[in-house]
Amino acid sequence: MMTADSITITIEGTFDIARGRNELRKLVNEQGWSLPFGTRASAILTAMGELVLQCQPHSDHARIILNVVRQGAVPHLEMVCRCRLTGQPSGAFDQARERLQSSAPEVKIDHSETALHLRLLLKAV
Repeated sequence: MMTADSITITIEGTFDIARGRNELRKLVNEQGWSLPFGTRASAILTAMGELVLQCQPHSDHARIILNVVRQGAVPHLEMVCRCRLTGQPSGAFDQARERLQSSAPEVKIDHSETALHLRLLLKAV
């Protein structure tokens, strides 16, 4: 589903991550954001999708929601995901989490034994 300021991407496999990057590319173009920003956002979306797939290798799908957030003069891109954990996080989970935490200035990752909640906020420059 896509509106002018929001995209919802259902993640069930790696193909969905590629489809999500295409939708993100359209959003970046519609907003008039720079190519380097779009490239960075795409890499972050890929890392987020991989993290979701690590958490849910065989079951439910998850949704990643991309929102354009207006904060003052500079818009931001918010990426949010909540999903159930169906297995124990592995070393790959830790690596994906570290990539996300180093990729954006505002990253919040909360997880328990049964759930994962991700939120990233990127300044669109």
